[in-house]
Amino acid sequence: MSRRLLDGIETKVLIEQKREIQMKLLSLGWEIQDLVSKREERLFSDGDSTRVILKTDKNNRTSSMQVDVDSMNSIDERNGCCSYVVQFGDIKKIREALSMSDFSNQRVLEFFQQAWMNESYGNDLNVIFEMLPFANILRIRGTSQKVEELLEHLDLIYAERLDCNYWTAYENFCKVNSIVERQNIEFGSN
Repeated sequence: MSRRLLDGIETKVLIEQKREIQMKLLSLGWEIQDLVSKREERLFSDGDSTRVILKTDKNNRTSSMQVDVDSMNSIDERNGCCSYVVQFGDIKKIREALSMSDFSNQRVLEFFQQAWMNESYGNDLNVIFEMLPFANILRIRGTSQKVEELLEHLDLIYAERLDCNYWTAYENFCKVNSIVERQNIEFGSN
């Protein structure tokens, strides 16, 4: 399943053979642009329908704070949620302010994001690998036609597509593999 954007679609595909897909991208003229460590903190309070998401890189620089109004159990990035996104820089001050409020529950998700670039596409097609502790995901944004063409070139046209947020994907992963869910989804934690 793909998510509609104002200027195209976004598709997330579960990847089993990451190295193989990376080699195919290189053969198609794609180059690695950067690799960034990301951290997403979800703060919420008991019995409240408001949730705060802090998105940071490994140096604790924050790119955004998202405030969602919905229940924690039914939240999905695409459905039924009213979101407000604020850009800011000082994560320590934001955390301190939130800790003084009723946002005492916290969950953490860590992942690496590897952006790829192909000059012949410019900004018309964006390719990002997201490496999570439980899965590798290829995220492609562009026009429907360009996204599907690239998926075909990568032999991923029939690959499993992710149609939920990463928290829900983790819950599903744990159920399918009979694994007990952890509070935080971090690299190197048991």
